[in-house]
Amino acid sequence: MKSAIFSGNRNPLHDDVSGIHLKFKDSPVIASEAGVLVNPSPSLTAKTYPGSYEFGATFNPGEFSNIATGQRSRTNYLIYFMANQRIYRPQAGNDRGIDLNFAFDWTPDDITKNFSQITAGVRYQGLIPHRQRDTLAIGLVCSRTSGVLNHALSEAGSLPFGTEKAFEVDYTVPVTRFLNSNRYSNVTSTPVPIRNHAMRPSRVFAPCSPYRQTAAF
Repeated sequence: MKSAIFSGNRNPLHDDVSGIHLKFKDSPVIASEAGVLVNPSPSLTAKTYPGSYEFGATFNPGEFSNIATGQRSRTNYLIYFMANQRIYRPQAGNDRGIDLNFAFDWTPDDITKNFSQITAGVRYQGLIPHRQRDTLAIGLVCSRTSGVLNHALSEAGSLPFGTEKAFEVDYTVPVTRFLNSNRYSNVTSTPVPIRNHAMRPSRVFAPCSPYRQTAAF
């Protein structure tokens, strides 16, 4: 269990250009989270399947505008759930195998345009023999658009927005202890309104993106 209070500054880029001078301004954001760890202790002699499950919420008592009517109201909140679970280990004493990830969040759709998001993924560490630290990851993200906004757009004779989806495949190779090299491809599908009010998916595909370098300290 953990809780925190953050600054709800509505214009942080203007008030804190460098990012190192926190300015506590506007209404606070209150966050709380509860979680549970499953089988967290590693073992050298037995296969273990650890997992983590977390549920949390954030709450802002400030004023917000209805995205359709512009009417002001107090408070906004978000709830979320996250899970990470190992489901397969070929042998005991190491981290090779398959992990599953899942996350979901939701906030009232009369205030936020993209009010809900689902993230799911699978990660296989050590897929290639003798490359136990390499990781193959596949992920999917689905962002939902407010029904309140789309209804207001339809009533006004405008075309509604659709749900955006993104799919990515990533292969990570640890070059050194602190440096990783990634090769990834992704597909993004965004429904685009056309004249007959139907939704036509628009896809962007990057089959051979350049290498991405990341450092961790």
